[in-house]
Amino acid sequence: MSYKEILYDVADNILTITLNRPEKLNAFTGTMMSEMIDAFQRANKDDAIRCIIVTGAGRAFCAGADLSAGASTFDATQRADRPERNAGPVGSVDWSDERVRDGGGRVTLEIFECLKPVIAACNGPAVGIGATMQCAMDIRLGSEAARVGFVFSRRGIVPEAASSWFLPRIVGIQRALAWCFSGKVFDAKAGFLRNEILPFGLKAIVARVSKAPSWLDNKECIVLDYSETSLVASHIRDEIREIEPGFYLGKVYWDSKRIFDFSLDFRKKKASS
Repeated sequence: MSYKEILYDVADNILTITLNRPEKLNAFTGTMMSEMIDAFQRANKDDAIRCIIVTGAGRAFCAGADLSAGASTFDATQRADRPERNAGPVGSVDWSDERVRDGGGRVTLEIFECLKPVIAACNGPAVGIGATMQCAMDIRLGSEAARVGFVFSRRGIVPEAASSWFLPRIVGIQRALAWCFSGKVFDAKAGFLRNEILPFGLKAIVARVSKAPSWLDNKECIVLDYSETSLVASHIRDEIREIEPGFYLGKVYWDSKRIFDFSLDFRKKKASS
């Protein structure tokens, strides 16, 4: 499958998926949905890919759904350009019909079921599906330009993409409700949806992902280097290695001392939209 709205680049066993509609701030479309699903399925089948990074082209990560169709954006009966989504009028629609499934949810469930670690590299504004797709990813990293918001209440619609399941599990039910009720957009200073190392009070963590020899046995592994975050974080190094398809072991170092181990198991994850 050739892609029109995403880029698929593999280097050093790391796949980078780039949302590629910079002139539209990478607004989400049906084409982008299909291409992202295909890209994750393709990556699952490629043993050479050890890790996936998702980012956006230009100055945005993803500005949410493409609303260029105006009031008809979410009304498939009025979208002559998307006949594949038209399952009939609301009063007679069969809600089990594949055509009425939440497109964002199809993407997030594909991400959640992915056998490889998925890292969000949020490089700019991310609202709506731009925010909710990150909830299904394993690590969320934001640049200083990142702005993230669950703005559905401002459009009179409910959060999509299974985010009502994912978000409370990341930030807690009270904070998830506050963010969704308010529709507030957070900037980088708020530390929104970024990894936190709580003992050190670090909220915006920048990690450089690469392949390098492990400090344990000198064998190749995936390394997360936080040296660009702060002086304190420069002492921290994560190493991740795939033990078998979908199962990874990791080690965290403080300087050269190993302080704890962890595992990432992507083999039997289940979620419902």
